[in-house]
Amino acid sequence: METRYHLGKNAYPLGNISNWLTGDLDAHKVLMGRLAKLAEDNSKKINILYGYRSLIEQRALVHRIFKTNKHKGYYLGKKGSVYNAKGQIVVAAPGRSRHQYGLAVDVNTDWVMALDNSILKKYGLHKPLSYESWHIEPIETQGPL
Repeated sequence: METRYHLGKNAYPLGNISNWLTGDLDAHKVLMGRLAKLAEDNSKKINILYGYRSLIEQRALVHRIFKTNKHKGYYLGKKGSVYNAKGQIVVAAPGRSRHQYGLAVDVNTDWVMALDNSILKKYGLHKPLSYESWHIEPIETQGPL
């Protein structure tokens, strides 16, 4: 896990992960606890599609997304991230993804994807990319990696 960010387990209330989260639960336990509290307060489970990714998995994802979307105008940036035709980053370069540090999850739960940052902030969470409704990080990661 990245040591640059300190996720205080007492900064925001935590919920019971095993009661409220399903799917890929391999991410920072404080991040997961905050998500569990969000689920608990809404009495609805949250499914985590992706949590932690290794460097090898991130490299493979960059390659796969770029290769399969090249015809749609996707391109590789100078530092290795994949961008869409609008210039928005869609996959971070290996070593620059917060998934690699357990500090990001991708959810596929509609009610969570519909939430905005004003709601998530109460739980110590945020969506750093307005065009990725599924990608959630702890609030401490606001700013560049």
